[in-house]
Amino acid sequence: MQMMLSNGTSLDAVETGCRTCEEKKCDESIGWGDRPNGNGKTTLDALIMDGRTMSVGAVASLHRIKNAIGVARAVMRYSLHCNISIDEWNQWKQGTCQPNHRKNVPTDPTTNCEPYKAFSSAEIGDSTRYHRLSWDEHDTIGMIALDPNGDMEVGMSTNGLSFKISGPVSDSAVIGNGAYVDNEGDGACATGNGDIMRRFVPSYHVVQLMRQGESPSDACTDVIQRITKYYPDFDGAVLALSKDV
Repeated sequence: MQMMLSNGTSLDAVETGCRTCEEKKCDESIGWGDRPNGNGKTTLDALIMDGRTMSVGAVASLHRIKNAIGVARAVMRYSLHCNISIDEWNQWKQGTCQPNHRKNVPTDPTTNCEPYKAFSSAEIGDSTRYHRLSWDEHDTIGMIALDPNGDMEVGMSTNGLSFKISGPVSDSAVIGNGAYVDNEGDGACATGNGDIMRRFVPSYHVVQLMRQGESPSDACTDVIQRITKYYPDFDGAVLALSKDV
């Protein structure tokens, strides 16, 4: 708010708000030094999107960088690409696949990486159930800003899940999952277990519902209900802002 009152843009406001949270380590779960991955490193993902131009910048797996949202904005401003990530596959393989989070495979990851032999369907059981996330296991900062010109922006920054395998891109850095905005259709951002949420493209879905006349509250409720239909133990949240409300 102070940024926009000082003649800043909503894009400046979103970047400043997310950066402040990164630097202050909001809730001790966003920013440098917290929530390491399985290799003991803190990695950050971020996304910023301009609803006026539909420009996007996203970054993933940033290490030794405090200001992930600033890097995301630089990608949007100086690159033709929408996103950039750091490939940590070689490092993971050199570490004999530790930590190993492969699903439904019996193997000794201390001696080999692959190939893996799959379990039988009887041994797998219900693989659609995910454990509830405790408050201190993850978190995300998501912001939506609307300026006097009617321009809307969204921004996201996250460390992702604690002790996650090295390399995955969180939903926060995926357009339409972590955040989405359109000056004609308003804006939304989301948090929760990204491996579940990305299957439903929640932020994009909410924005499209608002374009069709749904209120922010009803649009958010709809997408949460779609997720809990398949994952009843899901914990998460969706935030939406409409110019017309």
